[in-house]
Amino acid sequence: MEGIRVVTDSVATVPDEIKNKYNILQAPCYFEFNGMIYKDNEIEIDKVYKYIDENSLFKTYAPKPEDFLNIFNLCSEDKIICITVSSTFSNSYKNALIAKDFVKDKEIEVIDSLTAGSGEALLTYLTLKYIEELVSFKNLISKVKEDVFKIKTIVYVDTIKYVNRTGRIPKALTNFGSLLSVRPIVSLNTAKIRPVSLVKSREKGFEKIIEVLRRNKPKDILICMELDISDEEKGFFTNKVREIFNDIEVYFVKFTPIMGYSVGSGAFGVSYIRS
Repeated sequence: MEGIRVVTDSVATVPDEIKNKYNILQAPCYFEFNGMIYKDNEIEIDKVYKYIDENSLFKTYAPKPEDFLNIFNLCSEDKIICITVSSTFSNSYKNALIAKDFVKDKEIEVIDSLTAGSGEALLTYLTLKYIEELVSFKNLISKVKEDVFKIKTIVYVDTIKYVNRTGRIPKALTNFGSLLSVRPIVSLNTAKIRPVSLVKSREKGFEKIIEVLRRNKPKDILICMELDISDEEKGFFTNKVREIFNDIEVYFVKFTPIMGYSVGSGAFGVSYIRS
């Protein structure tokens, strides 16, 4: 359907091919380190990661209401669907709602994705597909809100210390992981982070994620986030899932600096929706 624009915040790790094809606009989140404030994705994660690793004085900020307002005003379409990172993690949703109230000549729906990163990106992708199917704006909103509860993300973390400092993982799990030198796998769904498994190696981590996908039968597309994993590991994962699910699309995107702070180098996550 023409006349609908999709907007997100920069936490949504939308693959460049999709972002460019559909001209997705993203309100920037911000991070502060070394006395400077940067927009998310303004600096590549590889360039800031060493500092993130060594210095805990790393602060993050949601997009400002004026960031959303500027983007809403840029849109020529008269209908906008704005998807934000979970309101549990950020004020992005609240600030988008503030901006919406200042726009009188457009119909804007702000949706709390209840997820982040590749999960938010997957919800964005599904939204775009519904628009291509000529779904009415009312039905589009309804379908996207239903999908919010269906999207799941599973993340392997190479070391426990980064998720530990976020305070979002049960302390018993982080203590257990540190004590035994094992790596956690966690899931994110409807704004809740839950432990899935503890594994002893990266290889076991990839195998566990593939096992979860096999059990849940994902539909159409996987959006994978990574930070400093090898091309060999990407190839191994892609080949394995395509052996199981013949026609599935697999995209790889980098964790943004803001998300990289929470997961650390070597992290790997996959978002999917069940068929």
